[in-house]
Amino acid sequence: SDERQEQAQQAAVALANLQRLANCLDALPEQAAIGAWTGHLAELLTQLGVISGERSSAAWAVLRKALRSLDLVDAWLPNDSLSDDLPLLGIDELVELVEMVAEDQRLPAAHDAVGRVRVLTAESARHESAPHVFLAGLSEQAFSSSDQAGRPDPDGDPLRSGQPDDSLAEQRSLAERGDAMYLFYSLVTRADESLTLSYPAMDEKGQQLPPSPLLRELERCFGPAGIPVTTQPLGEVPLGEVIDADELPLSRSAHRQAAVARALDKDQAWLAGIVSQPVSVGAGILDAIGCIASRARRDQFGEYEGLLLGEAAQAALARRFDGEHLWSPSQLEGYATCPFRFFAEQLLSLEPLGELTLASDAGRRGSLLHQVLATVHQQLSAQAAESPEDQSWQADLAERFRRVLDAEVAATPLGGLEQSLREIERRQIEAWATPYAQQENDYRNRWRHLDEPPRATYFEVRFGPEVQSSATRPEQDISTPVPFELDLGDEQIRITGQIDRIDVGRVGEVTVFNVIDYKSGREVRLKDEAVRAGRQLQLPLYALAAEELLLADQRAEALAAGYWSIQGKGFEKGALEMRQVEGHTMSTSEQWQQLRPQILATVRQLVAGIRGGDFPVVNEDQECTRWCPQSTICRVAQIRSLEKQWPPAESPSGESILK
Repeated sequence: SDERQEQAQQAAVALANLQRLANCLDALPEQAAIGAWTGHLAELLTQLGVISGERSSAAWAVLRKALRSLDLVDAWLPNDSLSDDLPLLGIDELVELVEMVAEDQRLPAAHDAVGRVRVLTAESARHESAPHVFLAGLSEQAFSSSDQAGRPDPDGDPLRSGQPDDSLAEQRSLAERGDAMYLFYSLVTRADESLTLSYPAMDEKGQQLPPSPLLRELERCFGPAGIPVTTQPLGEVPLGEVIDADELPLSRSAHRQAAVARALDKDQAWLAGIVSQPVSVGAGILDAIGCIASRARRDQFGEYEGLLLGEAAQAALARRFDGEHLWSPSQLEGYATCPFRFFAEQLLSLEPLGELTLASDAGRRGSLLHQVLATVHQQLSAQAAESPEDQSWQADLAERFRRVLDAEVAATPLGGLEQSLREIERRQIEAWATPYAQQENDYRNRWRHLDEPPRATYFEVRFGPEVQSSATRPEQDISTPVPFELDLGDEQIRITGQIDRIDVGRVGEVTVFNVIDYKSGREVRLKDEAVRAGRQLQLPLYALAAEELLLADQRAEALAAGYWSIQGKGFEKGALEMRQVEGHTMSTSEQWQQLRPQILATVRQLVAGIRGGDFPVVNEDQECTRWCPQSTICRVAQIRSLEKQWPPAESPSGESILK
């Protein structure tokens, strides 16, 4: 048959690839020094085509540098053996060494720092390098030790040192002056491309101020006109106008404020004077006025509220999110929840600065919990589970939960503070053992009327390209690198994701399943209005992917999909019911009949909005600025004050997006 012929062709390709891999592995030595292993690994990865992209090449560069450093350390350390040869490592020891390096080293950022500005103190900036450095505040007292000279040293004892007080003060002043000069030198040598030095030319009384003496010394080093100097003008009072001395602007900032204030009173002379100057901030003021005027329109959103209206921008978006793009449910949910945050994080790659805090890692805790639950249920599926009504079954499940947790933690030991923080996480998870056993019992009782109640069968099921190693996946795993193609009518989009758990049962002769997503944090409930709006698309899309792709060969039908709150009541009562069971027959629920076409329409509108450049600053959560990492650049409060509504009758991209 055609199917057997296709399988034979695939087997031939697989055999050739396996033979190629075997030949590459056979060429590896049984033992070698680290330096030799580095060369063998480079040849192996090149032959297998692993080092092909920019990201993989960067990863190999980091690993090679680390291995060479370890090889150098081995050469430095004394050798207890009689030979002078470097220690030899077997393949198992090499793998352990590579894993250790991988856990310790970090890859460079996938995006550059173009357009990013960091504001640092002088002490912090002296150890940083940047293409462009702007050193501000170089007034006369900057980098000066005059205010420190003459102060008594609380730790000094002139009698014990045999020197008078003025001698100590003079030495201290010289030392501080040297430190100030070295700090200044460190800062002006931090720039790779350009260095800008700035100082105030006038004080609040309009009196002229000199710059720092170190700046004058720097000018002397480069000679006359060696450093171009630009003076920012304050602005001039229009010719023929007489004003009181108290109203005369003595700084550029005061002149700008006075000009705008007069313009609001129908007097544009001062503002026109600022704009007419060759070096001024007039153009910026006019742009700001245009921005404010555009935002003040209550009837529409514009380019200052997140809409990319340019043809070039929309063409770039269409190329980036074309038919080959892999969408994830979390991407679509994020755009539906806050389009502007999607734009900031997904397109601009903006990330908040990390905070140095002492706290456990919620992501690591969730990952550990998922692994524990997967292992527990894999063990249960390999054994004959006792009746859910038996209380000893619950106690056994809770105890098994604790044993697996301890084994998982012991298998990946950490060091120092990280180990202490993970111990806190372990205790948090351990406290959920007994409640989870009760939740599992309640869940099984909920489906006990079926011919075969759903039981946990598949875990961490992936559809779409792998994002991590699949070496630890169980044999019964149904994961596939093929993405799920969602038919939207006019096109098919490719969706990728990972399902926490799929429970499989039977109703009559039909295989049924439940899709479960674990939640270890706050309790989350699936709501129909949130699904229609696109803010909760994950579970419905996962159910469709499981039905049409992962379990298609079993002709399985989705029974329900819901969140499982570990700290709450387990599998939620308000889960999405896709099928109704009456006796030994099933029928599609009215809820799913209504939601499914609405989900497809919502996904189609979300994709069109992203491709069309619609990223309005809107969010239905009135408290979003309290927790959003992009709140410092978001203007949602201003837009809410104007009572703007999204979507308008028709967006500039020609599509209307669900609110």
